[in-house]
Amino acid sequence: MYKFNKVETEVLEALAKLDRWSIVGAKALSYYGVHRFTKDTDILCHTEVAKSILEVFKQQGFNITYCDISQVNAVKDGVEFDILITSAPEYSNALTKQKGTYYTTCSGLLDMYLLSDKEQNQFDAVRLLQNNTCKPSEEVVSIEFDRYQYLLEKSKEDIKYFKPRLLADEFNLEELLLELDDIE
Repeated sequence: MYKFNKVETEVLEALAKLDRWSIVGAKALSYYGVHRFTKDTDILCHTEVAKSILEVFKQQGFNITYCDISQVNAVKDGVEFDILITSAPEYSNALTKQKGTYYTTCSGLLDMYLLSDKEQNQFDAVRLLQNNTCKPSEEVVSIEFDRYQYLLEKSKEDIKYFKPRLLADEFNLEELLLELDDIE
């Protein structure tokens, strides 16, 4: 499990007074026994507490940078946090902390990974499934059933890398490009 440094611990203790946030990403993954390198700590928070969370980071002396509509970066003394902001109901499970920790539940982490099109997140989902650590929520399985089935099958293989199945890309891009080449 990851050991937080002094700067991280101080900000996490200040955040502990707030609800509707949790640590997600590689550090949560490590908490559940699947390790990979990361340079930052990812925090998922609900839009209702985003302002309060950002105020804590500012009070702790972090430099806040807007990344996009749902992500903010906070940096201080080489310590980096990515704050992911959501109000989508399918992420509610990921906003629930494992009892006695700052980490999302294992099921919540798996839900986040299933909802993501990012290759690394899908690979991490496979590794969580291989670990038999947890299962996703029924709500997310109903939304991403095909992806869940695909990743579940991949979890039965001894893999180091796989090409994720992006449900938005059901067509064969290579085939499409060949067809376009044939058009004169």
